[in-house]
Amino acid sequence: PSDSLVGGRAPPGPAGDEPVGVLALRLISATDLPPETGLMAREAYAVAQLGHQQSSTQRLPGSNPVFHREMCFQVFRVDTALTISLYREGWGRGIFGSLVG
Repeated sequence: PSDSLVGGRAPPGPAGDEPVGVLALRLISATDLPPETGLMAREAYAVAQLGHQQSSTQRLPGSNPVFHREMCFQVFRVDTALTISLYREGWGRGIFGSLVG
């Protein structure tokens, strides 16, 4: 997955197809996540996926993380779904996150 275009031109797609466009996505923040509990530090992160391309934000602590993350995806078909998932990790890094939304 690539978050930027190389040399201003997108490389060919999975089947050698040329992209029909580029989708720019800006993830600003998440609000009102469940509060941290006890000794469990919790970090939130978002994952955006378009077709086989995927990009994620950095993991940030707190109930209102501010990501300010811009992602670019090559669009090969106009009927491809964009999925954005928000995860919350517990018990530190290296443990699988829980899907929040």
